[in-house]
Amino acid sequence: MSQEQRKHPRFPFKRTLTIFAESPQLRKTIEYDATGINLSRGGILLESRADFAEGTRCTLTFHDSQEEKVTRTGLIRRVEAAPGMQPSEAMLLYGIEFDETMSEDALKTMVGAPG
Repeated sequence: MSQEQRKHPRFPFKRTLTIFAESPQLRKTIEYDATGINLSRGGILLESRADFAEGTRCTLTFHDSQEEKVTRTGLIRRVEAAPGMQPSEAMLLYGIEFDETMSEDALKTMVGAPG
């Protein structure tokens, strides 16, 4: 998707996260480690060895630039193989749309931008 079609600009976001989601097969909530790639007011792109499908509701926990714990909920809108990986390999990219759009100030705190 080109930058012009996006609702919100993306900012680099190289942080460790945890993604939690319900596994229909296991009938329980499972968690995976993930690494952020970019962040916007409306969502996040991350990579993980998780095995969640598009349309899965999830919860993310991570720390902002001031080391405060942040929890966001959202919907997995996109799943694809990470660059250089085949779809059968473990590392996947997840595009997650947040349930609530972040304020500009909250985004600045997340990415460590000057206020």
